[in-house]
Amino acid sequence: LSELLGVTVFVLVLLCIIFHSVIDLKSLGFVGSIDSWRGTGPQLFLLDYHLHRDKAIPLWNFLMFCGQPFVPNIVGMPFYPPNLLRSVFTLSQTPFATHVGLLVLVIFHYIVCATGIYSLVRALGASRAAGTVAILVFAFNYGYQVRSTQHYFHTFAVAWLPWVILSLRNIMESDAIKRKAFFGLWAALGFGLIFLCGSGNEMTLYIGMCIASYCVLWCIVRLDLLVASPRAYSLNVFSNVCVVVLAGVVGLGLGAACIVPTLDLANHTTRVVLKDTFVSTGGFGGSVYVSATRTVDRSVMALLRTFATFPGQTGPGGITGAGACALVLAAWGVFSSRRREAFLF
Repeated sequence: LSELLGVTVFVLVLLCIIFHSVIDLKSLGFVGSIDSWRGTGPQLFLLDYHLHRDKAIPLWNFLMFCGQPFVPNIVGMPFYPPNLLRSVFTLSQTPFATHVGLLVLVIFHYIVCATGIYSLVRALGASRAAGTVAILVFAFNYGYQVRSTQHYFHTFAVAWLPWVILSLRNIMESDAIKRKAFFGLWAALGFGLIFLCGSGNEMTLYIGMCIASYCVLWCIVRLDLLVASPRAYSLNVFSNVCVVVLAGVVGLGLGAACIVPTLDLANHTTRVVLKDTFVSTGGFGGSVYVSATRTVDRSVMALLRTFATFPGQTGPGGITGAGACALVLAAWGVFSSRRREAFLF
């Protein structure tokens, strides 16, 4: 607990240093950028306004695109508990107050993210220094900081990932079924929070792939248990699969309030309704024409081809090769240590 408090203080100090150089308290742009001013901010302001005036979540957003459904749009995060608390305690229904609440919510998720990755690294047997490096790489990397200024649902979903991985590790390392079930409930809660703040966006897919990869890798690196006792290994893997699947089902149930409306809306979009036509997205940067059938191929092979041929960040929105330092550190950890936990991490 004392270490987690120290991590919290460390994160707050770093955020003060970062915010001091980017915050402009004299303007409304003191927090957020681009999409938070023209997308996320207006949506959350509408939520704040209706919660306090009507004591209900709005069904229709009349502020954007000549009107659109509010609940199916993941940007509003209408059922995400931390966001609902932020909205309830935003007593002044103004865009400025909404952005102040968002800043507090961003800081909260930085703390969740940093304490989660630190706890995971320490649980894997690494030192405090390794945990600190993990915080800098995972919670203060370029991508996370950029997304935390506008695409809040991305960073909020990622913040819970280390806690979910830690719960899965405890499930797999435990022999007692009660202990597995206990951490299964924590994993289900993490799944539910990720779905409620990120259902429908690509980050949910990446998080799911990360979790699945971790489970598969754990089975591989613990093959020594198979050699020692094949029956015990098989029973352990079977019970792990059951608990993780049940946790996923419960998490889906928790996130259904957000997932079902989003899928329903997706089935009525122009990309689904129109065939072999071109649709103008009317972006802020000018008229952009996109084929309505360009994303029809959703097969597993198409996904693998995308991963194999993806060129990386090539536009102006990022720094090409920004993750190179983290990859070097990861390679160093793999080849300089014989501990399977270091390899797994």
